[in-house]
Amino acid sequence: MAQDLFDPVAPEEDLHRSFKLIATTLAHVPTRETMQSVFDSMAEPDGNFVRDFQTTGFDARVWELYLWAWGTRSGLYEVYRPHDRPDFRFTHELRTAWVEACVAGEGPAGVLRPDRDADEAKPFEYQRERQYNFVPLRIGSALVRKLQEEYWALDWVEGLPLVLAVADFHDPLPARDTSGALASYLYGVTEEIVSKEGEPLRRALKPIPDHRKPTGAIVPTGFFKQPEAENISAVLFSNAGTAPKFSRMGYDPVRHGFLR
Repeated sequence: MAQDLFDPVAPEEDLHRSFKLIATTLAHVPTRETMQSVFDSMAEPDGNFVRDFQTTGFDARVWELYLWAWGTRSGLYEVYRPHDRPDFRFTHELRTAWVEACVAGEGPAGVLRPDRDADEAKPFEYQRERQYNFVPLRIGSALVRKLQEEYWALDWVEGLPLVLAVADFHDPLPARDTSGALASYLYGVTEEIVSKEGEPLRRALKPIPDHRKPTGAIVPTGFFKQPEAENISAVLFSNAGTAPKFSRMGYDPVRHGFLR
């Protein structure tokens, strides 16, 4: 029998704020039951899932729950966790790919985060900083760290497609508009309108500059241009693999005794 996700295994002061909210409020009974149901069906090869889920790895483990549920309940794939890395092996009609989950976290307070007050004072500068520096640096760091793991060299991965599935948790606010910034970072280009007023609409790809940290350090753009990135078959992104996704699932209050 799978372990109870919501039975604390760490001291109160170490529990993640989102875990404590979901674990203790009546409104999140459906969330808890849905998450537990997914976890019960998922193998746990590393043995650290529950502690991570309750503490510093909450977002990353929710993302793994989402990927497992998406893969196993879509009706398209057979999903396995035979090894502790990469996270998942997806199979469809005898075709197999490995999927490694990674997340862009919040990071240390005050680091790389553009000033929210500038959103009103200088909205263009604020959005440009988010689009071309802050978001790519947060998501890019998560992806580049995975390159350092060299999963493609593992005996059970060698010769098979390897996909990095990335989720964005850099901002605790629920609205995350980072897909455009991610696409620009992955290929090192952006799209802009080049036609003049009165002309038919014409667009062109424009290279974007390398990304700049507040320290002045330069981080190269274009993930797929980086050394060893040729071993990555694809980058999968979703902004839906969050705790609220599990809260929106259908729930029968009568069956659970809340209504009669």
